[in-house]
Amino acid sequence: MNRALASLAQRLHEERHALVGSAVELIYRELNSYRSVPVEAVRSSLEKNIARAITTLRDGKVPEADTGDEAAFTTRERAEQGVPIEDIIRAYRISLRVIHDRFIEFANETPSSVEVVLRGSNLLWAVGDWFTARAAAEYQHRAIHDAVRRSLERAELLRAVLAGAADSDTSRGRVAAAGLDPAGQYAAVKALPREGVSPEQFCRAVELSGSVGARPALMAQFGGVCVGLAPRRPQVADLGFVAVGPHVSLPRIPESVAVADRIFSLTNRPFQGVFGVEEMSWRLAVEAEPWVSGHLRSKYVEPLAQDGEFGALVLESVRTYLACDRSIKHAAAALVVHQNTLRYRLARFEEATGTSLAETDVIIEVSWALQQVPPPHH
Repeated sequence: MNRALASLAQRLHEERHALVGSAVELIYRELNSYRSVPVEAVRSSLEKNIARAITTLRDGKVPEADTGDEAAFTTRERAEQGVPIEDIIRAYRISLRVIHDRFIEFANETPSSVEVVLRGSNLLWAVGDWFTARAAAEYQHRAIHDAVRRSLERAELLRAVLAGAADSDTSRGRVAAAGLDPAGQYAAVKALPREGVSPEQFCRAVELSGSVGARPALMAQFGGVCVGLAPRRPQVADLGFVAVGPHVSLPRIPESVAVADRIFSLTNRPFQGVFGVEEMSWRLAVEAEPWVSGHLRSKYVEPLAQDGEFGALVLESVRTYLACDRSIKHAAAALVVHQNTLRYRLARFEEATGTSLAETDVIIEVSWALQQVPPPHH
């Protein structure tokens, strides 16, 4: 059988140039994606493809799984020319079809046994499977490599824009290439996913939600935190915590970054929601006035420290009371305590601090002081 296959393989070898020509014609006729690929590049690849098929018939064995440099090279070259993986594989199978059809014709002209024809056909289609596996692996490797490269380029661009280099000669072209509008208004965004949501999923959700038509948001991950720019306020409150700076022109983005950073550091996570200047208002001044903050902490927080865990309960009760617009009913329900228990805790706070929660100045000062005290994690 091997001698008969070798004889048929020799006849195919003698017609290899004609076989290449037939395969080239079929590929350009059946695959539109190849019309931008130079004919000589296709011809060169087909010469290797057909040589591989003929060698397989002659030797009577399928190529080893770990071989296939020509398959990887062809896949890389076609991918760079914009040919999708399915058409790369179809082109290879077209070349196999051409050689298989001619193989059958030669076999019918000679007293070849059914076993020889079947063996030869199986070898040729096994070559197709070998190429498909190698091409798919190379294409996937390339896709991962390209994705990593784009991610790094995006992160590098974001660093430059967030640092205020959007208007530099080196960044201006990259900004436009990334889809950002050089004349548009953008807000700096700093976001953290809630537990159970992957940073990749969250970053993508923020990006989609913050985009406006042809004006995309641009986000990247830095240490598990999603950072970037958005032409509109993202709406992903159910997926995690988002700090949003004010909308400004790209050259002024560092100003928006400073506000988003402050909101990110001030807001007590694991809160969920979208927080901007509208939500934080006066709280943004807390960090900017350390002397005032220190004074108010000593006045309203430290007097409860001597009460230990009960003091922490009192402070949390005051925080909840103020968050509920000083409604005893609603605050007690939020704390899951009796209303009289809440009243006792509030009275203890007033006693320890020597103040009254009925006074406007005290309410403002206590709210400021408690902004520096993270709530307990339940």
